[in-house]
Parts: sequence; C-alpha cells; structure tokens
Amino acid sequence: MWQEETVGSRVNEERARQARETGADVVAVGCPFCTVMLDSADEAAGGFLENKCALRKGENIFGFNIQNVSRKFLAMTPHYQSIRITRVLPDTVEVKLVPRQPVAVLGRRGGLAVDGAGRVFNQRNTPAAGLPLLIGYQGHFLKPGDQVQGLAADAAHLAQLWTGTDIERELPLRTVDVRGGFRGAKDALQVVLDGELTADVAWRRGRGGAEADQDLRERILFLRAMVQRAQREGRRLKEVDLTLDDYRQHNAVKYWN
Repeated sequence: MWQEETVGSRVNEERARQARETGADVVAVGCPFCTVMLDSADEAAGGFLENKCALRKGENIFGFNIQNVSRKFLAMTPHYQSIRITRVLPDTVEVKLVPRQPVAVLGRRGGLAVDGAGRVFNQRNTPAAGLPLLIGYQGHFLKPGDQVQGLAADAAHLAQLWTGTDIERELPLRTVDVRGGFRGAKDALQVVLDGELTADVAWRRGRGGAEADQDLRERILFLRAMVQRAQREGRRLKEVDLTLDDYRQHNAVKYWN
C-alpha cells in the first residue's frame, strides 16, 4: 500500500526535476516503480489535454490549437513557466514542461513561492528549504498565478541575483522586507542575512536592464567585501547602509562588537 505526499513536493515531480538537472538525454532507472514515477511527472499536461481538450488516444492530433491549449494550461498551472507541445507524425503528441524556479517564499507562513520574474505559484510543487522570505508585502491578497508589483518585484529580482552568485554560500539571504522607506529612501529594501546582519539596499533602477543589474550586483559584492574585512579585524557587522549613490565612500556601519 502507498500513501501520496501531502507536504512538500511530490516525489515523482522531484525525481523528474533531478533528472532534468543532469542535462542527460537518456535516464536509466533500475526498477519499474521509478519508471512509473518519471513517466507520470507530466501527468498534469496529459490530464489537461485529455480532460479539457478531449484529446485522447486514437483522436486526430490536429484536432486542437496548440497556442490556445498552451495558454489555457499555463493559466491553470502557474507553477509551470512554459509548455511546448509538438506534433510528431503520424500519431504522437509530445509535451515538454519547464517548471518555475522559486527564488523566495512569500510571507512567514509560506505556502506561496515567487520566481525571479515576480510570478506567484504554489510552493507545494517546489522545494522551499533555504529560500529567503519576502515580508512586509502590503498589496492585494496574492494567489497562484498573480504577478507581484513594485518593491516586491524588486525583491524577487534581488533574490534571484543574490542566489545567482557565490555570495549565497558565504552570506545566506534570510528575509527581504519590501515595505520600503529604509534610511529615508522610499525604494530601499531591507535584507537580513545569516548571522543577523541587516543591510538596507537601493540601486539605480532608472538605468534599467543590464546597467541596473550591474549596480545591484556591485552593491552585493561590496557588502561581501565589508563582511570579509570585518572578519579579518575580528569584528562582526550588524548594520550596513547601501542606499546612497556614493555608498563606497559613505556607508553607515554598525558592529555587534
């Protein structure tokens, strides 16, 4: 007898994710149950095609519109970033899914995750261990499929950049407060790192695109350099101000010792 999971990721979805991350074209499994788990990982797409689009075995594979089906599927399953449906003659429909990659959890109670683009989805389909919390969101009640706006969207982008650098291993990101107004800057975020270090961060968003990302990345790396210097001096940082344009010359710093 088997009991399906009610907490966390479904094991078949987790094994499928692990298999995709290897980059291999072929995955070998050693038991029939593992084969079933991997084959059923795209059950959501298969069930949708069968139940919502009346596409069943033996039906005409040209009897549905790929764009319409893809749009409807993604609207109903926000934890997937994309779906690719391909007709393979004479009688096969191939479906490839790309799940969203979480960069943060919304609120201290969890339940919802957000990706780097600010899209909200159900955390049940993704591993949440080690993800930072986005707190202080004061917008409308969020549900899967929503798009966070304003400082919450900036926080999701910050979390994505943070976890995309090796600084995450040295300074794990724990929370990002999106209320704004820190250090008198309305667009500043407050991040709390492992070790109880608080940093208020604002960057030149007006530049947009790659320039804005570079400015944010440089502030993150500057923070790491400050932490490393404090460690060499035998001190532990408590608060850092990274909101000013000339933060390299003027940054208010407090230490625990």
